[in-house]
Amino acid sequence: MQNEKRIKQLCPDATHKSGIYCFHREDENGFKYAYVGLATKSVLSRCAEHLSGYTQHIDRSLKAHKLYDKENPYGWKLDILCF
Repeated sequence: MQNEKRIKQLCPDATHKSGIYCFHREDENGFKYAYVGLATKSVLSRCAEHLSGYTQHIDRSLKAHKLYDKENPYGWKLDILCF
């Protein structure tokens, strides 16, 4: 539940509908990274799962670089398209 709240702060458009999501970031050297996923049931729940997972590369990268905010301009941002 706490992770869903963090996702909603980052991306208010996140809902419990199915959809496509894209985590993206740019590092200090201008390199760009992205991870695109599909949630067949709930985009909000699936994105929150990435914050607590350890198996996928994106899970570990989210832990290492954190989510974007004013204090962390190189953190992961999130865009969502629900359908």
